[in-house]
Amino acid sequence: MKAVSVGDLSRFSGMRAANAGLRKDIQRLSKEVTTGVRTDLPKHLGGELSQLVRIETELRAADTYRVVQTEAGSIANAMQASFSTLQEIAEEMATTTLSANSLATGYSLKMAARDAKAQLERVVDALNITVGGRFLFSGSKVSTPSLASAEELILQAEEALKGSGSAAEALQRLQNWIDAEPGSGGFTDRAYQGSGSPSSSFNISGSTTVSFTQTAQHPAIRKVLSGLLIGAVVDGGLFENNFTEQSSLMKSAGDLLLEGDTLLGLARAEIGADQAKIEASTAELSAKVTNLGLQRSRLIGADSYESGSQLVQAQSQLEALLSLTARLSRLSLANYL
Repeated sequence: MKAVSVGDLSRFSGMRAANAGLRKDIQRLSKEVTTGVRTDLPKHLGGELSQLVRIETELRAADTYRVVQTEAGSIANAMQASFSTLQEIAEEMATTTLSANSLATGYSLKMAARDAKAQLERVVDALNITVGGRFLFSGSKVSTPSLASAEELILQAEEALKGSGSAAEALQRLQNWIDAEPGSGGFTDRAYQGSGSPSSSFNISGSTTVSFTQTAQHPAIRKVLSGLLIGAVVDGGLFENNFTEQSSLMKSAGDLLLEGDTLLGLARAEIGADQAKIEASTAELSAKVTNLGLQRSRLIGADSYESGSQLVQAQSQLEALLSLTARLSRLSLANYL
């Protein structure tokens, strides 16, 4: 029988192809061992990718909901903190203005009025808070501060009360200005700088939406502002020479602050309900993402032991091939003879 020999070029081509194939296998298996994911998904799944596409789509949607939940949670927390500040101020100033000792003398009354003016600035700052560049209490006008400055509010209140002959008349005028309908030149038109419509709602899950409808026009806020503005205008000199009228006004301020405190409690409960929705949706989404991740792993996950064993085998084969190549490259007719 005639022997058949393989030429050098054919041998070189075959060994090069084997080398390339083994290197490709090592690269693929190394990636699978490192990531724990099959590299050739269509082949691994037999071309049936619909379930994987569904899982990936739901995971992307979950990422979007997670961003919305985080934003909504930040807004809810900030609004809750602002209302907490207002309620703290309302409680403290109501106690001060309704205390007989605090209004017993002209000096103590003046101190209470001055304190109210200082607290008004804190209230305005709390209501002009922003989160992510959004003014929270401005309704849909999220790029505009909800209220004018404390100084401007005082000037507007003093203008509304100018010419009042008694504490009762001054109180009525202030309430008329605070509660004036839009378009009549009152609080809504001049002091409030936001929108009458609420800000957009947040879809925190496929079935749950939260909306933060509270603005600086909220009845609780108007009550607190009214009480503090009374103190500010008294500090500014309203009925300066009439202790009785000033004392009467300050006691009315205390009543308004108490009403505001009660309404703030209700407003905080509303926000608390939204916070509970956000927390529940966040927990539900986290569980869903975990479940989807497990499904995805079962579909495309690589067996680390199997891949590792195949990797060791491929590396051994490559080493053997390289050793054989080196030996063949050293062959010569002199060595053969």
